[in-house]
Amino acid sequence: MTGGDRERQPKTFGGIVLQRVRDDPWLVVPFIVAGVIVAAVDWLRRVDPLPTGDPSWMYDTVSVQYNIFPDGVSRTTRTVGAFVHLELPVLAWGVALEALAVLAVAVAGWYTITRCLTTDRDSLARYTGWVVVLSALPRFLALEGSVGLLPLGLVTFVVAAIVVSYLFLLPGFLAAGYRFDRAVRRSGDASVGIRLPFVVTAVILGLGAWTLARVPLAGGFLSTAVVGTTQAVLIGGLVDRYETGARSEREREQTT
Repeated sequence: MTGGDRERQPKTFGGIVLQRVRDDPWLVVPFIVAGVIVAAVDWLRRVDPLPTGDPSWMYDTVSVQYNIFPDGVSRTTRTVGAFVHLELPVLAWGVALEALAVLAVAVAGWYTITRCLTTDRDSLARYTGWVVVLSALPRFLALEGSVGLLPLGLVTFVVAAIVVSYLFLLPGFLAAGYRFDRAVRRSGDASVGIRLPFVVTAVILGLGAWTLARVPLAGGFLSTAVVGTTQAVLIGGLVDRYETGARSEREREQTT
C-alpha cells in the first residue's frame, strides 16, 4: 500500500462502508436476502403450532442489540422448551426453521465480508460453524443492554463492551481463513488503539438494530438488511486494510 493509497482511504468507519458499497453495490444483496428470510421465519413462527414469544427488548424503553457476528434482530423468540415432547415431523420443522434463520445470516455475513477481502473464499464452513456454535450462547459474544437493567446490568454491559472491543474484527479474520484461536489474537492485535471507537460503533449499531426491529412486520427485515450489511462491510473493509498493511510491511522487511 503506497502513501497515496493511504491518503485516499476513508478516515471514518462510515466512510469505509460508503466507499465499499459505492464501489461494489452487490455488497448489499446478501443481507437483503437474509432479511427476507428472517422476516419470513418471524411470520412462520407466529402461525405454526409451536410456542412463540416476544423478545424482552420489545418492551424496553431503550435497548442495545449487537452481536459480534453480523446479523439481524428477530421480532419473535422460541425457547428450548418449545421443542420438548414433540412428534418427529413437528420437531424437524421447528429445528429446520431455526437453522434456516441462523444459516441465512451466517452465509450473508461470510459472503459480504469475503467480498471485501483479497483472499480465497474457502472459509465458509469454518465461519458458519462458529456462527452456529455461538448462536447457542447469545450473550457470549453480544453487547446487550437496556435502561431497565441498571445498575447490575451496567457491570455486565461494561464487561461485554470490553470483550466486543477486543473481538470486533473476529468475524473478518475467520472469514479470511484463520483458525478461531489465531482469529481471536489477530482481532485483538488489530483493535489496538481503536477499541473505544469499536465500542461506540457497536452501541450505535445495536441501537439501530433495536430501533429498526421495532418496526411492525418489517422489523426483522430492516434490522438485518441495514445493520447486518453495515457491520459486515465495515468488518470486511477494516480487516482488508489491516491485512494489506501487514503484507506490505512484511514485503518491506524482506527487501531490506
